[in-house]
Amino acid sequence: MYRTEHWSKYQDAIRSSDRPFDTVYGTVTFTDGTTMNVDSSNLPSNSISVSKECIENGELMFGGVFLGTLKLSLITDKSRYAFYGAKVDLTYKIKVDTDTSGETPVDIYDEVPFGAYTVTSADRPTDRVNITAYDNLKLLDKEIGDTYITGTPWEVLSYVSSVTGFELAFTESDLTSFPNYNYPMQASKEQNIQTYRGVVKIVCQLMGCFAYADREGKLQLKNFSVLPDTTLSFSDWYSCVPADYQCNYIAISVTGMKGTYTRATSDITAIGNIMVIEDAPAWDFGADDDLQARTDNLYTYLSTIIYTPADISMPSDPTFDCGDMVHLITRKGSPVNMLITSYEWKFHQGMTLTSEGINPFLEGNTALATESQRILNQAIEKSRLQFVSFTNTKAVEVGDSQTAKIGEVTFSPTTDTSALFVATVLVDVDVDDEQETEEVEVPVKAYTAQGVETVVTDLQGNPLSLTGLANNTYIRDGKCDVSIYYTLNDVKIPNNDTPYVAVERLESGRHVITLTYPLIGLTAYQTADFEIFITSNGGTVSVPVQTLQATILGQEITPLNGFTGKISAEDEITLNPIGMLGLVNMIETVTVDMTDAVTKSASDTLVLYNMPSISVKTIQEANVQIFMETGRLLLEDGAYLLLESGGKIILEDR
Repeated sequence: MYRTEHWSKYQDAIRSSDRPFDTVYGTVTFTDGTTMNVDSSNLPSNSISVSKECIENGELMFGGVFLGTLKLSLITDKSRYAFYGAKVDLTYKIKVDTDTSGETPVDIYDEVPFGAYTVTSADRPTDRVNITAYDNLKLLDKEIGDTYITGTPWEVLSYVSSVTGFELAFTESDLTSFPNYNYPMQASKEQNIQTYRGVVKIVCQLMGCFAYADREGKLQLKNFSVLPDTTLSFSDWYSCVPADYQCNYIAISVTGMKGTYTRATSDITAIGNIMVIEDAPAWDFGADDDLQARTDNLYTYLSTIIYTPADISMPSDPTFDCGDMVHLITRKGSPVNMLITSYEWKFHQGMTLTSEGINPFLEGNTALATESQRILNQAIEKSRLQFVSFTNTKAVEVGDSQTAKIGEVTFSPTTDTSALFVATVLVDVDVDDEQETEEVEVPVKAYTAQGVETVVTDLQGNPLSLTGLANNTYIRDGKCDVSIYYTLNDVKIPNNDTPYVAVERLESGRHVITLTYPLIGLTAYQTADFEIFITSNGGTVSVPVQTLQATILGQEITPLNGFTGKISAEDEITLNPIGMLGLVNMIETVTVDMTDAVTKSASDTLVLYNMPSISVKTIQEANVQIFMETGRLLLEDGAYLLLESGGKIILEDR
């Protein structure tokens, strides 16, 4: 944020409801060396605007090198073609105080320069010329040719400055506060870098910053602010629309020619965004340890950036810059910090400040969005953080005093570890007793002649009360107790004697229940079968299909997608539909579980019922073939069913 000479007085003046005199003045320098003065005589007050940005696509990103844009109208008879390539240098001026200490009062002014701009287009609709100009970042659009540029960021930027004529606004010591300021890098056409703008971009990627042309027209680098640069109260803007979420980052993924390097938070419960830099030439060369260290350094800084996206419309104030953090005091709710990612300033027409960022809660963002999930998986490879997500594949309904399983997942840790279970489940509740009644004692009250309240008593001095009457019966909506508990390898958690039970007392209707529980002391390479059960007391509870959204997060846990040694099959058996054995009128519910694990090359025999024909609706995780003795009945995934005489099903590995 630009600080003026009389900063405190400037803030009072710029935010005053009765703003004092202000103006814009400067010069236009044409390509032939002649100049034109710009002031209120030829510059309509509502015809000038300045806009800048430091990110694109609405997401925080390192490496931004974006042009600033100046638009203005000038009342002039000069040909519009004369303005092409002209240099525009403008300054904002405002009265901030009056010095009355001398014999003659002296007005005190503060000035805010806009920087140097070059005209790229001009048109004349009437008596004025409409001009569009860009700042000095255009100097970086020169092609690098076959040059190989190597060195530290300071050495590379010094070379860029010498070739393009773009003066640097910083010294070598100024860069020591940036991440990776002393790491070497290389830039060439072989890395698909065509211009010096591309060279500056990879420097900014390496050092976690963005580049812009400052108010003196020099090349400047800037990190995103992590602490507020200024404060805006609700009296300082026309409108303010903050988001209902914060942006923070839990991981970073950087990809160069040598591969992808990641770093993620060690907090397995954290929810946030992931910065994905998919084309990072500064990671094209170097030892793996060196490239990982660069990534770690970037994440250390990135993890400190926390802000709330917002849009603000306010009186024009040209001192704001992209990358500034603004503390907002809102009319309602807690104060928030917004990070300016773009702005547009208009003279005497107000300005807009915009803070953009991705909502980390979108797409059920425990697992994050599809692209982010891929990057998180890469980060997981480095940190060994794993997650296993699952849902209910069929609808479940439990009546009063009944229990049913609503979800199950099997996984195996590769080290002794712990994990965290988090989930939401949607339930439809139908309460048996829609109303509950409770009789309460209501004391008999009376009032004295003076209007003082008193309690009526009997002859023994005991307060009288009304009982058994309609007006002392309390009626409320009926409720159903919905209980949820978990098992791990068929043992209730934490143990069968004192299991943990999450209980919600709910009225009739649809509800969402949030669940969480730590899974402590998981043993390496031991299969963990985690199950979720629901119990109803006082009504019927239904869980629609795929409304359980559950995830287990932990260090080095692996989902078991193949045949785990457990098969569950449930269906009604009836007559052979193709008449193999010719039996009729045989219906019975069959439920089978085989829990003994089998190796991939082994087979096992499971005793069922002595029934001549069955069909199986669902077989979970069955990487096996099942054969039928009198013919093969095709099931999902190429599975078959075999019934031997004596009622046995033979399961063989495929």
